Amino acid sequence: MPLTKRAVWRLKSYLILVALTALGGPLYGLLFGFELTRPVLAQTLISGLLGGAIIWGFELLFVPSRRGAFIRRLPFLLSSLLRLALMMVTVTLIGPLARLIVHGEFEPMTSFQLGPALYLYVLAIIFVLFSAGHVVRIIGPRVLFNILTGRYQHPVRENRIFMFLDLKDSTPLSQRLGDIGVQDLITRFFFDISEPVLEWGGEIHSYIGDAVVITWSMRRGLRAGAAIRCCLAIHERIDALAPDYQDSYGEVPGFRIGLHG
Repeated sequence: MPLTKRAVWRLKSYLILVALTALGGPLYGLLFGFELTRPVLAQTLISGLLGGAIIWGFELLFVPSRRGAFIRRLPFLLSSLLRLALMMVTVTLIGPLARLIVHGEFEPMTSFQLGPALYLYVLAIIFVLFSAGHVVRIIGPRVLFNILTGRYQHPVRENRIFMFLDLKDSTPLSQRLGDIGVQDLITRFFFDISEPVLEWGGEIHSYIGDAVVITWSMRRGLRAGAAIRCCLAIHERIDALAPDYQDSYGEVPGFRIGLHG
């Protein structure tokens, strides 16, 4: 059975983050004065690879799934503590495991022997990659790249496709859920639809209250009907999350989409 575009996108993101985390292993050795002999290089690479596989598997594959719905419903502080606990356990376990793979000996205190610096280092690496991933998910990789390279300081004229999406009945929602409740729903809705937007090559142009503007270059938007397929993917995504919205807010948000190009 062929993988869906969403599955391919998640898998690609997962592999990239695991690879970057794996490289963090040898970087740790360099920063903390280890001589990177072949065994040390192998052990640090394996540690980073195993740690990245577990942590990003949890974050990218488990949390977005139906089984991870209870984690998505947790308050921010509680979910952060859960992720921190997972990281601590992972770091504690992969040290001895990597040593066993490379040296053939099991030393359960391997990670503890390196002291708190190891845990703080891993926390910093995960925080940076996690934050970067969220920024990319909110505005898209192309927009982030354009910001970093200064492209927006030199605007050009080009033909583009625009998608305008806004929530329906936001006023009744606000009256029923309250200001904070409806803002929480809007924030979550935009976060949830960002995945299909990125899957189909869309760029977040702007957020305007309960609306979002998404854009494609003409070539990218027309290729394989990406803009239209994105609309369908957004509907599928919200339909899949309907039980979560029903539990959290008492209803599933409706929305309108318009395309122009």
